[in-house]
Amino acid sequence: MAYGDVKPGYIGIVKTLGDIENIRCTSFSVAPKQNFLFYNHVVGLRDGNYSEDNGKGPIDEGGDSGNIQRRICRPGTFIASGGMGFSLSKENFDVYQYAKGADSFDLDFVYYCGGGRTFNDCRINTYELSIAAGGEVEINTEISGMSVEDTSTSVNVTAAEKLVTWDNVKVTIDTGVAFTIDSNMLSLFNFRINNNINPIYVSGDPEDTEYQLTPVALRVGMQEVSGTISIYSFGDGGNYIPIDAGLGHITVEISDVGTISTPAIFEVVNPQGSVGPVITTVAFVGVDKLDD
Repeated sequence: MAYGDVKPGYIGIVKTLGDIENIRCTSFSVAPKQNFLFYNHVVGLRDGNYSEDNGKGPIDEGGDSGNIQRRICRPGTFIASGGMGFSLSKENFDVYQYAKGADSFDLDFVYYCGGGRTFNDCRINTYELSIAAGGEVEINTEISGMSVEDTSTSVNVTAAEKLVTWDNVKVTIDTGVAFTIDSNMLSLFNFRINNNINPIYVSGDPEDTEYQLTPVALRVGMQEVSGTISIYSFGDGGNYIPIDAGLGHITVEISDVGTISTPAIFEVVNPQGSVGPVITTVAFVGVDKLDD
């Protein structure tokens, strides 16, 4: 690759993800996944006498057994899957909506160095939003698709785009009792959706090549929502969640972009002291469905 072809900052562009355009990717590993499965017999490379009464035995050192090894194989099932990472902006926030509803979409990706692929009938398996104090909002997703094809399109996206940073995010935490967590004390926030996508494979007509080794559907399983909140501890020893805490709520408001909100329960907190700033991590689990 010539030096003039090197593009700084991003690996490539998702030209389209459903109705979302031009997502600048910091990482992209969605690709075809298929293994070859071999028939492994019991005759090793240096086995001899395996057809005689005294059973198998090693051949002399330096001898050539002539034993056939891994020669018979078949292709395994196929799926297109992998990860996609990007920084959050107003233009790409709706990726969250595809994760929230586990909706189907086509994805067209182009590498900056040339070439690309189109992934068909995709769904978001996992969606993770994370932000540290003073930083920008980072999104990482795991995507599964039913088929893929190579494309020769190019990309030249030059439009300016403002990324979402910590100062544009407001996290409101209701613990379910007369006890609140001061959002000004947050150090780190992490939010995750897992849609438990399961590819469905079936036997088919040998004359039909469309659904031989590719999935016929991507089944969406039980949606799981979880995350963690890291909080600076001052004066209260980090005992943020009382033992009588009930159903609470977490709301993430992003200025001029959108809102993420879920009912949640909080796991037991075990604060630990240290020399220096004390940061307590509170884990939460989403209850029922995400708010509309």
